[in-house]
Amino acid sequence: MRGLLVKDLRLILQQKRIWLILIIMALFFTFAQNGMFGLFYMAMLAMMFSISTVSYDEYDNGYPFLMTLPFDRRTYVREKYLFCAMMSVGGCLAGSIINMLKTEEGTGLEEKLMATGVYLLVTILAAAVILPLQLKFGAEQGRIYLFLVIAGLALAGGAFMHLFQKDASLSGALEAVSGLGVRGIVGCLAGAAVLLTLLSYCISVRVMEKKEF
Repeated sequence: MRGLLVKDLRLILQQKRIWLILIIMALFFTFAQNGMFGLFYMAMLAMMFSISTVSYDEYDNGYPFLMTLPFDRRTYVREKYLFCAMMSVGGCLAGSIINMLKTEEGTGLEEKLMATGVYLLVTILAAAVILPLQLKFGAEQGRIYLFLVIAGLALAGGAFMHLFQKDASLSGALEAVSGLGVRGIVGCLAGAAVLLTLLSYCISVRVMEKKEF
C-alpha cells in the first residue's frame, strides 16, 4: 500500500502549477467574499484531486499493469480511501490556515475550528458517494452518474423543503435537530460519515473484485 500512496502523491505533485493557481483563488475567495467558502473550496478540491488518480490509473490500460504488482484489489481500494482521507484532511488544514488569516466579526477560533471539522466530514461523505461511481463506471460515465446523484439529492432536498413548509411535524423535527447544538450535529455527521464510508468501501471492493482487465 505504501507504494500506491507514493504513486498517487507523485501524481498530485506533478500538478504544482494548478495547485498554486487554486491556492491563489482560495485566498481571493477568502478575502474578497467569505472565509468559510475558501475553506470548503480547498477541502472539496483536495478530495476531487485525490479521486482523479483513479482516472490516471485507468489511462492507457493502466489497470492490467497495476494488477500484476504484488497487491490485491482490496488493498488497492483501501489505499484509495486512505489517500482520499489524507488529501481531504490536508485540504481542510490548508483552507483553515487561509481562513485564519481573515478576521471576521462574530467568528472566533472555536467557530472556525468547528467549521473545519464540519467541512471535513461533508467532504468525506461526498467521497464515499463518488469513489464507488468512479471505480464502477470510470471517469467519463462516472461524471454522468455523479451528476444524476447530485440532481437526485437536489430534488429530494427541494421535496423536503416543500413538505417542511406544509407539515408541522417536520418543523418540530428540525427544531429538535437544532436543539442538539453544533457539537451534537457534528457528532451525528461523524457517525454518518463512518457508516457511509464503510458501506461505500464494501461496495467498492465488490466492484473491483468483479472487474475484468
